[in-house]
Amino acid sequence: MIFTSTFLKHGDRTNALSIAIWNPVWFNPDRTYLALVPSIDLIAKYKKGYINKKYYELIYNDQLTLLYVDEVASDLRGKILLCYERVPLFCHRHLVSDWLNKNGHECEEISGND
Repeated sequence: MIFTSTFLKHGDRTNALSIAIWNPVWFNPDRTYLALVPSIDLIAKYKKGYINKKYYELIYNDQLTLLYVDEVASDLRGKILLCYERVPLFCHRHLVSDWLNKNGHECEEISGND
């Protein structure tokens, strides 16, 4: 099983990996899974309103199709993938979770102090 959450809720876990462009100052940058980090350009255009959510999804999903999902899932098994956005806000970690689930690898959001 692979999990997703936020830095705020689970950033202190030893099995946590960042999939964010920028990490909190207290989070070890060596624990970033770079293949799942969206481009700075994509994030900036979305945050500034130059592109909508649907276009963001299309571009980021194109990034995911370049990866070998079974290899990524093997790397991430038992890990918690972190970024900043709180549920129910849109975030690329939800696209990662959908991508993994659609390809037969269980991934779910954890909440609270689970």
